[in-house]
Amino acid sequence: MISFKKMLLAATAVGLVSASGAAYAGSNDTDVRQNGNENRARVVQNGQNNRAGSNSVGPTYNHRVQQNGDHNEFTATQTGAANKIATGSPFSGQSGVVQQGAYNKITIDQSSSANTAETVNGNYVYTVKQTSAATATAATNELTVNQSAGTSSPANFVRHRIERVTQTHTGGTKNAITVTQRGADSANNQSGNNINVLSQNGAGNTATVTQDGKRNFVSELSQTGSDNTSSLSFTGNSNGSGSLAGVAAAAGAAASKVLQNGSGNIANISATGDSNQFGVNQSGTTNTVGTLVITGSRNELGVKQNGSTNVATLGVIAGSDNQVGINQNGTNTLSLDLYASSGLNDVSVTQDGTNDADIDVTGNSNAVTLGQGLNGGSGGFNTADLDVVGDSNILNVQQAGGLVGSKNSATVSITGSNNNTSAFNTAFFGTTSLTPGSITQTGNGNSVNLTVGGAANADNNTFAFSQTGGNSNSITGAVNGSGNQALVVQVGSSNITNFSQTGSQNFVSVNQ
Repeated sequence: MISFKKMLLAATAVGLVSASGAAYAGSNDTDVRQNGNENRARVVQNGQNNRAGSNSVGPTYNHRVQQNGDHNEFTATQTGAANKIATGSPFSGQSGVVQQGAYNKITIDQSSSANTAETVNGNYVYTVKQTSAATATAATNELTVNQSAGTSSPANFVRHRIERVTQTHTGGTKNAITVTQRGADSANNQSGNNINVLSQNGAGNTATVTQDGKRNFVSELSQTGSDNTSSLSFTGNSNGSGSLAGVAAAAGAAASKVLQNGSGNIANISATGDSNQFGVNQSGTTNTVGTLVITGSRNELGVKQNGSTNVATLGVIAGSDNQVGINQNGTNTLSLDLYASSGLNDVSVTQDGTNDADIDVTGNSNAVTLGQGLNGGSGGFNTADLDVVGDSNILNVQQAGGLVGSKNSATVSITGSNNNTSAFNTAFFGTTSLTPGSITQTGNGNSVNLTVGGAANADNNTFAFSQTGGNSNSITGAVNGSGNQALVVQVGSSNITNFSQTGSQNFVSVNQ
């Protein structure tokens, strides 16, 4: 056990020695154990290959930095290359840095400087564990990790890594993790900054992650409990390097991912750059994918929500060739905005239950698919509001309800030409099995309201409407422009179609 006074003296001695040439070279080890309350431990290491909390002594010393008690603090500052915190393996029961008690705090600051002898001038945090059983309204466990390249580092040689951080508060509330990784770039397509696992268990958890550079990766940010919040910010290209693909892998969520299980959870993601891959998976009630902003091209995003009263707000997606997949199961609300000048984006939204979707698309050659369905005999009161501004976009909407009281509603506004890109006609709609720009509804009391053109002409747009499996359905359409086509099929009784076209060479066919 090291007392507060002795620990400060040890740290001061290390600081003085590190100024000399030999000590500055590094390869230093520090191990600390403290029992009791209000303990403070500080480690300062300069050079390369330094270790605080190493596992070099043997299996009985797996907890290389350990504090037991309340109101404890551990601070580590490492400057140089290839320095390490808590090198015990998280997969063989070695816990590295451990704090057990209430109101504990860990601060780790690592800065890499150039060192041509090292292949990678990054720093490492291997295993950190904080456990508290206290009941608290303030932040109980706190962890802050800052990893930076330093002003003299060659950017393409810096790669930071965090292996596993675990925070558990069985008494209830308030774990906090803040991680900042900066300055990583990669030569020869090697990976940049990497976070393997950040795990929080309790209530009111907050996790804030910032990664700047190229090919950064968060393998898993996991939160279990209620009222958890995760906020991730990425700047650079090829971040979250992993799988996904095909409408962000059909919204099963993976790649650089956030996992939240419980109630009142919030996930926020902001990404600036190209070829980034992200996933969010939420299970429970009143979950929110909050501010989700993507700026760049060839990005992939998958969001999966399972439970009731889920909300997904995709603030702005600005760029081209993005793949966005949303899967919501329960009572769902979605807001999605494809921003101005966005093009060639593929968006797929699946909602099961009682659903509300608001989708705005501005740009050309985007594909938007929305499916809203009945969940196990409940729900089915679906609402879709789609606003498309641009040319050559493809839109497909499917709403499914039961035979009793489904009342699906779709409101679609189109400003632009060549949307759902042509076909039909075959001498005025011979042999169709519907498609281009299809809006289909099943059940009773469904309604579609379509506006094409508005104050300006919109030409060569093609739509198909199908209402089947029920009665008292309605379709209202107003088209301003030329060369537009509309096919309407209604099966059942007491159905209504009201369609107007202004322009030349327009076609409409109503089948009841």
